[in-house]
Amino acid sequence: MFMKQKLLFAAVWILISCCGFVPLMAQTSVQIRGTITEKSTGEPLPGVTILEKGTSNGTVSDIDGKYSIQVSTSEASLIISFIGFSSMEVALMGRSVIDLELEENLDDLAAVVNTENSNRILAASLGETLQGLAPGVSVRTGGAPGQAPQVEIRGVASFINSNPLYVIDGMIADANPTFNTNDIESIQILKDASAAAIYGSRAANGVIIITTKQGAKGVARVTASAKYGLEQLPPGYEVMNNVEFAEMQRRQFTNSGLTPPSSVSTQFDPSINTDWYKEGTRMGNSQDYNVTL
Repeated sequence: MFMKQKLLFAAVWILISCCGFVPLMAQTSVQIRGTITEKSTGEPLPGVTILEKGTSNGTVSDIDGKYSIQVSTSEASLIISFIGFSSMEVALMGRSVIDLELEENLDDLAAVVNTENSNRILAASLGETLQGLAPGVSVRTGGAPGQAPQVEIRGVASFINSNPLYVIDGMIADANPTFNTNDIESIQILKDASAAAIYGSRAANGVIIITTKQGAKGVARVTASAKYGLEQLPPGYEVMNNVEFAEMQRRQFTNSGLTPPSSVSTQFDPSINTDWYKEGTRMGNSQDYNVTL
């Protein structure tokens, strides 16, 4: 009888294997649970992403920082990530309960602009000097003469106003064109909305903190710089000249059964051909002279 049972079990195993089914005893998936907290405060972190390494199997922690995930094997590894905190890779090593502490990392939430690079840019305002110098910060200009650039930190946060908050030497101010960019010692950009805890709701679009230069003890030094640039509007539309315009006007009146006015018929002077676009625009220039003691 025992030999018949062994033969029957072997036959069933071969049949299941041939059909592509995995026996129940071969399933090694395990349930992992735990709590994720902030290392400095011990507060639970909701919304943390927990992902099984090498797969798309993942979950997020709940409002109490608790999580639960079914992984394929007890020897798998978990990838823990959360914005504003350092990512972690944890090997299970047979454990079923894993509590984790994430350490805050502000590198992605703040940026420091190298003023040496910004000073090389000939710009009429602070916003223009930030172009391409800080990740996550976009600067758009409309191209109109004297138009202030639009600075957006981490995209558009509002359809009404997406301008960041400027803090100059601890005072909330506006970095308008009258602000001398040569006086800047350092620029720090806060991208996280948590900056609102310091500066209020006005910091919802990010904060640009500016520290200006101050005198230092020692021998007096004099530095001077001069910059000169040209500004030109893009080419205008191709329009008709005086003869073509007068001919079009005469044809319109004639086709309408009306007599063309004297300005395009009897009193028309083809020698007068004024380009009003050219007369209303001209080559512009921007000059910047700075002396520092």
